[in-house]
Amino acid sequence: MDDHDMDAANSSQDDFSAILPPEIVDHIFRYACILSTSFCLALCESSSWTRKLAIPYLYSTIVVTKLRKAMTLSAALGLQLVNSPIPNFVPKAHVRSIWIEPVSNMTLHIFRTCDVLLNLAITEDNLNWIIHSSSPATARLSILQERTITRKQDLHLLLIDAKRRYWSQAMLASSANPSPFFTKVTHLRLGKMGSYSTHLNIAHFTRLSHIAVPFHRPQDQCLDDLLELFDLPSVMVVVVVILIDLLSEEDLDESLRWIVEHRAVKRSAYCVLSRSQDLRKEWEEEARNGMNIWDRAVRCTESLAQEAPYF
Repeated sequence: MDDHDMDAANSSQDDFSAILPPEIVDHIFRYACILSTSFCLALCESSSWTRKLAIPYLYSTIVVTKLRKAMTLSAALGLQLVNSPIPNFVPKAHVRSIWIEPVSNMTLHIFRTCDVLLNLAITEDNLNWIIHSSSPATARLSILQERTITRKQDLHLLLIDAKRRYWSQAMLASSANPSPFFTKVTHLRLGKMGSYSTHLNIAHFTRLSHIAVPFHRPQDQCLDDLLELFDLPSVMVVVVVILIDLLSEEDLDESLRWIVEHRAVKRSAYCVLSRSQDLRKEWEEEARNGMNIWDRAVRCTESLAQEAPYF
């Protein structure tokens, strides 16, 4: 950016103010920052005043898909940003949603550091890192102390995959000092998973009120097995995420018919249509104040109820 471009960028606030009141410009930019990471980046590179506005939003939702980024992020979260337009700005105080794919003990440091975290999306192996490292009986060298978890707000957890039978670590919940993580999760969505009869041992998540499970393997997943979820005392909403790209038309129709039939007696049963490749996209939209999966399920199920006579 040359001197002419810099002058133009720094005068952008005046240009906008000549058209719209400053408070309206501020509101528009903040709303756009909530919706878009790329817009945040663009504002951070435009001028000092737009960078000051955008930088907290830039760190509010983070996606980590490479191990190198996980290592860099782990080191940077607790540091004050150099040349930040906001005095004493520390990224960890603004991270509310984070998606972590690479399996590493860096996940422990990131989780430990982010105290205002609300939305956590991790793989099965990273979940095991957190649970084992916060269970006194099995703690590894990198230990998550109890207050690291208890001082956080309730968590909305997306497990990107739940392919192993013992992903939920139920055996550790029965120990004398189970991980406090089990009681922090109130909303749970599973990406892909195995059979319901063997992969939904989740009674030890004692404060779980909302759960969303995928339907994508009709040869292994019997929808009737989901009825046991309604017996869990804390569960209020069960959403079947029907992955239409992995189902035949016959299996799709059968799953929709099952929802219609069981809604008659299980009013807390819902469904939503999705595609397997859209998991991260949907999570990011929800993290950025888009419609969450629970509200989408209500809308989808109400629409389905209107079409029930056609099934």
